[in-house]
Amino acid sequence: MIASVMVPLADISSEPPEMMEERVALEAPPVPCLGNDACRGTDAGNTYATSIDITSDFDWTGVNETNTYWGSMTATGYSSTSDNNNDMFLIDAPAGYGVMATISWNGTGAGIYDTYGYRLAMGGSSMLGWGTGTYSYGYAWAYAYYSTGYEMMMSTSGESSGANYVNTASPTYAHANPFPSDLQGEPMMVLANCYYCYYYANNLEYQLDITVFPADGGLPGDATQDITSVILDMPDEPFSWSYQTDTFTLDGTTSVNVDITSCDSYCPSESTMDITRPDGTVDSTGYWSSGYTGTVATYTDAGTYTIEKMDSWGDGGFGVSVGSVLGSFTGILTGDAFNLVDKGSGMVGSTDSSDLWALVIPEGYQSNVTLEWDQSADLDLYAFSNADETGMLAYSWTSTPTEFIDLGGAVTNTTVYLKVDYYSWGSSSSWAGYLLTIQLTPSVAPPCFEQDDAGSGNDAADDDTSDP
Repeated sequence: MIASVMVPLADISSEPPEMMEERVALEAPPVPCLGNDACRGTDAGNTYATSIDITSDFDWTGVNETNTYWGSMTATGYSSTSDNNNDMFLIDAPAGYGVMATISWNGTGAGIYDTYGYRLAMGGSSMLGWGTGTYSYGYAWAYAYYSTGYEMMMSTSGESSGANYVNTASPTYAHANPFPSDLQGEPMMVLANCYYCYYYANNLEYQLDITVFPADGGLPGDATQDITSVILDMPDEPFSWSYQTDTFTLDGTTSVNVDITSCDSYCPSESTMDITRPDGTVDSTGYWSSGYTGTVATYTDAGTYTIEKMDSWGDGGFGVSVGSVLGSFTGILTGDAFNLVDKGSGMVGSTDSSDLWALVIPEGYQSNVTLEWDQSADLDLYAFSNADETGMLAYSWTSTPTEFIDLGGAVTNTTVYLKVDYYSWGSSSSWAGYLLTIQLTPSVAPPCFEQDDAGSGNDAADDDTSDP
């Protein structure tokens, strides 16, 4: 049996003030409760099609809110795919939101299987189970397991707690959504998986708390993140490797950060890295915590640096990038010949009036920008050549739910700064979740784009009935 109730969001340390606001519930799970699961009178299934959609349980008023669901498993043995061992919940959040999930169970104190009671996973609509690979029980973005406190938390922001192990999908997988995960208004799912909950009957019952929160670029509240211009990328690929090396060169005028971009659950025991400076000094680091991402070194001195990645088991496990910091922005948008469209989402309103994004336009490409939102608000879009919001290149003030800027072919091989601005006088809603989409196109037609057969300037005929 599963029941549901609204509860206030617990304080989360280090979050901005708007994340601490309490709310009065206008929407909630069905009352009276219709039975299992989520008071819908039907079982939460193990696929997207059979999952329970809890989207309408939330008010979506631009502040954080939490619903609590109690559930039970009917598992009698171990299975990664059985419906008896899996409950999936669907959340289709508006643009500008993130999702946090916390699972807890009673525990019995009887043995080690208490700590392995449940797995908690997050994924998109393609998720089939807790695995992060392309398995029959996979396609998850990440999953957590093993908790001595019988409670685990995972967030699309990348935060996690309570679990000894958190595994994330390799960025090489098409279904991966690296943390912080910008949902961009797309549906996602939370999975409660019975790992060994059946071993002690008392653990068949669980509690699942789902929190939705305002997010910029996937991070809670009015967040910014350091944006880097990458000069060397060493992702965690291929699937297995034991040693990788590469170099980068600095001219002495620019500082770069060396960042860990992904780290699997075996990083704490298998993963190390050596960085040889131009003077021959070797900086050694490694054994980062599971799921760790962040800066491990910063360099400025001129010369060539050598990076060596090592995995003692030989199955890979972490990625590295090197880049100069452009500044702190809501997020970065860019692309290449194989990825001509990029998107980002955020939230602005009466207490957070604007967001600033960095758009990196590659050489030989031009870009247009589209801003969209659903709320009854007036948003404006600006493009600047400088991060301090000087050098205006273009703006769009149509007072409609869509703003559009075409930067043209003259703006290429540069970084442009996009400002999303909330105009209070034209808004009846105190907030708006928005989606920012950039479309790249070649600024010069690629070779063979225009027909010039045999120097005629035309396309040659497909048969012999006409010229040329």
